[in-house]
Amino acid sequence: MLNDPNNDTHKEIKSDNYFFSCLNKQPRDRSKSKGYSTNSIGTINPSTPNASASNASNEPRVERSEPNTPASNEHEIFMKIRLVLKTEFSDASMDRLQKLKNSTEKIVNGSDEELELGVVLIKQTAEKFGVQIGRVRKQSRIIELLGSIDAFEDFFQVEIDYYGYETLIKNVNHVKVVLGHDGMAHIPNELDGMIHSILGLKNTPLDPQAIRSESLLENPSVSAALGKTSKWMAEYYNYPKEADGKGQHIAVITCGGGFSQADFDQFFQSGGFNDIPPIRVVSVDNVKNEIGTNWLYDYEVATDCLVAACAAPGVKISVYFCNGEMVSFINAIEQILDEGDDGPSIISYSWGAGEDRVKDEIEGVNRILKEATIDFKKTIFCASGDFGSSNNASFPKQRDELEVIFPSSSPWVTSCGGTMFAENENGGENHEMVWNSVFLYGVLIKNSTGGGFSNHIKRPEYQTNIVPDLIPAGYINPDWIEGITDEEKQKKALINKFKSFRGVPDVGGHASVTPGGFGYWIFFQNKNWLTGGTSAVAPLWSALAARLNQALGEEIGFFNPYLYEMAGSSCFKPITEGNNGLLESNTHWVAGEPWNPCTGLGVPNGDEILKWMRQKLDKE
Repeated sequence: MLNDPNNDTHKEIKSDNYFFSCLNKQPRDRSKSKGYSTNSIGTINPSTPNASASNASNEPRVERSEPNTPASNEHEIFMKIRLVLKTEFSDASMDRLQKLKNSTEKIVNGSDEELELGVVLIKQTAEKFGVQIGRVRKQSRIIELLGSIDAFEDFFQVEIDYYGYETLIKNVNHVKVVLGHDGMAHIPNELDGMIHSILGLKNTPLDPQAIRSESLLENPSVSAALGKTSKWMAEYYNYPKEADGKGQHIAVITCGGGFSQADFDQFFQSGGFNDIPPIRVVSVDNVKNEIGTNWLYDYEVATDCLVAACAAPGVKISVYFCNGEMVSFINAIEQILDEGDDGPSIISYSWGAGEDRVKDEIEGVNRILKEATIDFKKTIFCASGDFGSSNNASFPKQRDELEVIFPSSSPWVTSCGGTMFAENENGGENHEMVWNSVFLYGVLIKNSTGGGFSNHIKRPEYQTNIVPDLIPAGYINPDWIEGITDEEKQKKALINKFKSFRGVPDVGGHASVTPGGFGYWIFFQNKNWLTGGTSAVAPLWSALAARLNQALGEEIGFFNPYLYEMAGSSCFKPITEGNNGLLESNTHWVAGEPWNPCTGLGVPNGDEILKWMRQKLDKE
């Protein structure tokens, strides 16, 4: 019996299910599963466009992406789950592994003995439930399990059902349907003391971070004439002229949508770019390049690709189309790693979700991102979000709660915040400040750069002595220090709360469509558009990394330790004006130097960064 409190065969594993408990649940019809197939992570799509999960009459349609996934019945629904192992097994589990070693003929020795025995025990246990072992990532201590959805219900003692997640696109409600559960997961007793968390049992949906005010973008008075290609921004930030990204390879990971190469070619020709290589398309989890099915997702794809291409016109770009869930993002990362030296060395990602929504998945994702940056020398840039200090797009949450988005808050990625140009009242040169756009050209858009401090990830060593002790503005008597009424004690409590956690973002760049400035000009669906948001900053920095790699003759790899060594130098222009609070947010972060929770270390001076990197690498 699932979720039986008297069950003596399984142990509960701590997890948070509040997000899924707030979604519209559509129970799976367990009496018949024929007629449905799946992809490798169980991600599904509504059987009818825009159908609400609460009133759909049929089970959602799902598609298979791995026909060779083990199965006893071709009509069963299959999933790929990752077990994230503890860094150290408990004493009781070590005793079980020792007994296993004594009873098996398998010769196990060396430094990986504990992990190898663990894999053997997990394999033996999984097979009892009809589940098989897939890939084992030894460095990350993550084991992949493959099996039917019914087998996993038995293995984890949960009921896996469909959940509808609503998003508003061009004033139309769209419902994304995902697999998940809202009860506590359990693991077989044999594995007690070995498992840290489970990645993929809940397919948590993510959100794109591009500015999405269609009323602004389609306003005839705000035409693409106000836009510039990112080439102008690269020149403004002094990207090295000696390199254009030739010979380098950027991966843009996007969660659906599509593009037309003909649209892009027309754009490049109009912008005076004659030699930009065609964009390569890569399918992850059977997700295809499908333009026209979702305007917002197409907009995101165009933003990421065209900003990167115009800022590094010699670079090769591959777009990895995956599903809009955290597990599919990891599938895309693994697919990139599997390509080896022929694959991209730089990754740009402009999607994310509030940390609280994905907190059960953070540890597993971080381990794979660490492996990508340290072992495979990938450089990863992520948008810090477009909804201010409290990530107001996150659901469900309160408006004044401070929150950053993940994977931008991962210590293994370079988090990219946003700036905007401020008009100089004295007629002098415009200057940059924190991106916080409320009213633009008479349109209410309510966007601001994401940033702040993680609630779940400890501060990485490279931020030590650079990130100052800070408290947010508007801090008086917030919920997280309830009961402390003395103002000075509140300040101390807040400093202690944030000082041990990862600060976000790491760097900044132009993100807004602002009076006195401009928006990035892009083109898709045979139409000119303006774009911005921190979604534009991640590919802008990716282009800088491509030009740096070319000029240096080697891959930077994990960028953050270098960036924080540059703090306070001519490599960055700190942003000292503005904040990232939106209208509804009383609590927010403010600008400052050498680092702040809105724009990080500041905006780049590409020539100075190249000069610094050359000196650094020569010494190494």
